Amino acid sequence: MHVLTWNIDLDKISSSKFDKIFHRKFPPDAASEESYAIISKWVKTCRQNHIDCQQTGTILPTRVINVSRKGPCLVESKATSAPYITLSHCWGIKETLTTTIATIQDRYRKINLCVFPLTFRDAVSITRKLGVQYLWVDSICIIQDSNEDWEFESRQMKDYYRNSYITISALQSPDSHHGILACLNPVTHIKLVSELNLYLRPSLPDYRELFQKALLNHRAWALQERLLSTRIIPFSEKEIFWECLSCTARQGSTMEFTGRLDPSSIITSEGEDFKCILTYLNPRCSKEKWSSISLGDLPRHLC
Repeated sequence: MHVLTWNIDLDKISSSKFDKIFHRKFPPDAASEESYAIISKWVKTCRQNHIDCQQTGTILPTRVINVSRKGPCLVESKATSAPYITLSHCWGIKETLTTTIATIQDRYRKINLCVFPLTFRDAVSITRKLGVQYLWVDSICIIQDSNEDWEFESRQMKDYYRNSYITISALQSPDSHHGILACLNPVTHIKLVSELNLYLRPSLPDYRELFQKALLNHRAWALQERLLSTRIIPFSEKEIFWECLSCTARQGSTMEFTGRLDPSSIITSEGEDFKCILTYLNPRCSKEKWSSISLGDLPRHLC
């Protein structure tokens, strides 16, 4: 066993300097106020300071879930302009909550929270905590047994994800019943210095390794959702991540990645520079070019 020690002169080191030296201590759970404070800070910084992440024309999708009421309900947007959140998730093999021709009128009236599978319920909670009124979930906001509605809506998804306030990514959920917040396992911390907030915790997986193994990233459809989203918050089993068109960050670190693309990411597609791939392939190949690929040509149930 090897033991590494430090001699720290507490009189000469201010606590603020530890932000640049040490990783961040994890909150007790993903639904804590500390977690939402970190997410809100990421969003605020992105919206105020990132030129490449500025959005114009945030028209709501055709239908969205209004989560502001105690009992959420599906609403027709009628081209209203307002912030909304999108969900990227695995459907899985278990039956999930959908909207059909027979159930759409019921969805307009009310959807009891207890009816939502856990992943959707968590998405509602996250949307509410971030102060956003509307949530878009494909299985509920698209009429699943209407070919006409599916063909139209699937071709709008490029805009739905591009214009959304953020995309919630259920990175480790195998289906809509597994959840987002509940699947996070707490990380053990040991306090080292009583006078300062200095803790010891296990090292966390490499960014690339974690995303390569993530269940959601085995879906072809999720690749497009991730690339097209202006901002995306992936929830893993251990921590929360941030990806936008300008930077990448993770809950367990105070550092942000803002560097250029590593060409090897074209092959592995899972590094911290992942969102820069389109720009690397062709400086003029922005999301507009990628969006020209029809998502509607890819059968949803195969992804």
